[in-house]
Amino acid sequence: MAETSIRFVTPNEDLLRRVEETEVDDPLAGADYISRIVHGDYLYAPLQPNSENRFTPETIDQNRTTNCYGFTVILSELLSLREIPHYVAFANTHAFVIATDQEKARLIDAQAPYLNASIDYRDSDEFDSARLSVATIGGHAALKLFSNDLLAAAGNYAGDDRIRRHEWLSFAPDDPASRFRSDDQRELDHTLMTTIVEPETGRQMLNNLAIFMQSYCCDLDLAHKSVVAMREIFPEVDRRNIAGGWLPVETYLRRMSGREMSAFLIGVEALSQSFTNVSSDISLAVWGADRVRRAGSRTGDADLVEKSIEMYDQVLIDQEERTDFVDKRRAKAERILCGLAKN
Repeated sequence: MAETSIRFVTPNEDLLRRVEETEVDDPLAGADYISRIVHGDYLYAPLQPNSENRFTPETIDQNRTTNCYGFTVILSELLSLREIPHYVAFANTHAFVIATDQEKARLIDAQAPYLNASIDYRDSDEFDSARLSVATIGGHAALKLFSNDLLAAAGNYAGDDRIRRHEWLSFAPDDPASRFRSDDQRELDHTLMTTIVEPETGRQMLNNLAIFMQSYCCDLDLAHKSVVAMREIFPEVDRRNIAGGWLPVETYLRRMSGREMSAFLIGVEALSQSFTNVSSDISLAVWGADRVRRAGSRTGDADLVEKSIEMYDQVLIDQEERTDFVDKRRAKAERILCGLAKN
């Protein structure tokens, strides 16, 4: 057995024993089988903010319930224990595992193992999708995952029913008019920005994310600590995920900007760094400067607005060519600064 960090599995000695006895001659088949063992030992329960059921090994073992973060952390620990190559992955609020074997890869979802399926990545101008090994560059990478392909590969279930049960699989609007969307728009709806990281990093990422999601609206100090801990990698990089990903972040920053500006700037910097680590999306590059500009405008703090201008200038330096997208935001900050100087 490999030496690995085992925290969430340790309380469940029976699960650990059964997995240790599992034959894993075929890594992908072994990962699939172990995910079904994990699925049989725990029930799904959503992660509730301000809940006494904290995301800890003891609470999960006691209740035998967890969300996709817990299913994925437990599965990843067990796969590492059995030396099955894999990554921890995150797409549109959902965590899962990508098991690998040479040039093959398989999505492994312990929360819903009937979604387990062989996967492939399509070529993209923005992401090197030729091999999963790009995830080893800096320890993380963002790729595009096509959920329609996953549904077809998994088979045996009607796609529409599965999407309704697993909303993370699609960004398609849940209304009758969506059937009139173009083929290109439908493909975009099913294109998921997926963050993949090395197992140990991924498990810690999900642990910190769980802490953040349970504390951002009730324990600002704890939420801030978890954000700083995610400085290298915050998993949600898809701007379409408003309610499940970006709304908690915006809530945290609004509360922090009203309390302590230095901590607010640390939080913005940590999140901005994590976004640029995994994505070249220009909207994510200016995300931090936008938040600082808005906070300065809202509070009348000229220093914050000046800070946002410096951040926009840095984005322009980092870009290979000048872009109106950034210039317009910088000009808006300058207008706000002029307005504050007149008051």
